[in-house]
Amino acid sequence: MGVALLIGLPLGLWAGLRRGAVDAIAGRLADTILSLPALVAALAIIAVLGPGLVNAMLSIGIIFAPGLFRVVRGATLAVAEETFVDSAVAIGSSTRRTLWVHILPNIAAPLLVQVTILMGVALLVEASLSFIGLGVQPPDASWGSMLKAAYTNQFHSPFAVVPSGVAMVLTVLAFNTIGDSIRDAVGLRRRT
Repeated sequence: MGVALLIGLPLGLWAGLRRGAVDAIAGRLADTILSLPALVAALAIIAVLGPGLVNAMLSIGIIFAPGLFRVVRGATLAVAEETFVDSAVAIGSSTRRTLWVHILPNIAAPLLVQVTILMGVALLVEASLSFIGLGVQPPDASWGSMLKAAYTNQFHSPFAVVPSGVAMVLTVLAFNTIGDSIRDAVGLRRRT
């Protein structure tokens, strides 16, 4: 998620505030990456970089960056039309200050919700890559590699998939619950 935030957040903020050529180019690039199935695109990136945890995380970050770009850009477009942004520009605030001080705190809620949901999806994608041998490499542990080991020994130990499978389900459920709680808290605060 750190890689996705490093790519998607600044580009989305800039494209939403300034629009123009950066918005057009970044939007088309995001559309192109979003048109590919996520796991297939991650496999293509890992084929270039090679297997391993760092390369798997880089590929997942690159795949998730366009989605974050779209969320940040959309929220920035809405906030950029507010009068406090016009006032900040009128008193001479730099673009960087306008983005990081005035716009980012106002788009934090949808960004946090998206990040918590994508954290669960990232966990599943990493487990999928590790399951097929392109993610975490032995002797390091991953839920995907644990599921692969349990799958290869399913006739000797049929319930070996349960611990890592339940741990994955509970972790993804926890991330989704946190995202829903943030959404509910923001909705409650806006109503009052």
